[in-house]
Amino acid sequence: MALDCSMSALCVMQALATGGYVAGNFPPGKMFHFSLAGQVLMNLLKAHCKAYTAIKALPNASGTKFGLTHAMWKFRPAGKGLLYVPAK
Repeated sequence: MALDCSMSALCVMQALATGGYVAGNFPPGKMFHFSLAGQVLMNLLKAHCKAYTAIKALPNASGTKFGLTHAMWKFRPAGKGLLYVPAK
């Protein structure tokens, strides 16, 4: 069984969209362009849907599992303070 994904680490794509169009710390460096950030995310989702359709249309691809991936990091707080919550 094949496993495919159209975008690796969707949260990274979201960070790039918000970082590039809301915070301005990624290219293109725009700030407070919330509608453009939403447009970037919508275009990524549309691209995923088109890739899904194209891959599923291939011969012998009916059993292929296809989707999005996510990245998750688990952090343990390093100190104590007002916002410190012990990790479980």
